[in-house]
Amino acid sequence: MRQRQTHFLAVHRHNRKGGFSLIEVILSVGVLGIAILSLVGLVGASFLQIDNIVQMNRAISVGSTLESALYTPELIGGNGKNITVDPNEPRFNAIYRFVSEAINGKKVTLYCISTEVQNTTSSSTSEKSIIYNASGGVLSHNTYGQLKGVGPVFRIEISIAKQLEEQRIVLKEDGTLEDEVYKGDSLPDVRHYALAYIPLHVAIYAHSFSNVTNAKSAPNPITTLIINFQR
Repeated sequence: MRQRQTHFLAVHRHNRKGGFSLIEVILSVGVLGIAILSLVGLVGASFLQIDNIVQMNRAISVGSTLESALYTPELIGGNGKNITVDPNEPRFNAIYRFVSEAINGKKVTLYCISTEVQNTTSSSTSEKSIIYNASGGVLSHNTYGQLKGVGPVFRIEISIAKQLEEQRIVLKEDGTLEDEVYKGDSLPDVRHYALAYIPLHVAIYAHSFSNVTNAKSAPNPITTLIINFQR
């Protein structure tokens, strides 16, 4: 009898030695949970960083698209105030007049939209980025659909850059410069503008639609840049 009891106790002790207590299991699960949460946080931060990089690259591309469009202003379409290009004048004059109201805190608003274009030689489609001048500076979801827009939309706000201030920008009738410097107020007529360029401050935002008729932009621009638009 004593031998059987001794054998039972030995087996019981052996079984306890090879298992885990409830406290050990709970502690292990807790440590594993903390590790998983930390990993999720790192993955989330990585995805956010990747998204920021993608947005920045897109914004840089938007800046290039805008600069090309400024030199071909007749391609800036829209249902807002069209940019009138006089064939007898340099294209610079058209853009100068278009942005001349962007002073004293005012901005000229344009949009960069990727549109779906049907290829004439095949049944396939491709994407083309356009600069769009929306009525009232607000792009509606309906208009976006009519343009066959695809992918994200970027809002572009243009103003006269601060670099122009304190410069002598007005030509007299005799071709000499006025002594008075620019203070950020009204620009002179383009025929009396002295510089070979006009510096434009460009802010590029990620655009989102609030409903089918109105729209809003992110509060902070993805990036800002200066375009020295040449004559």
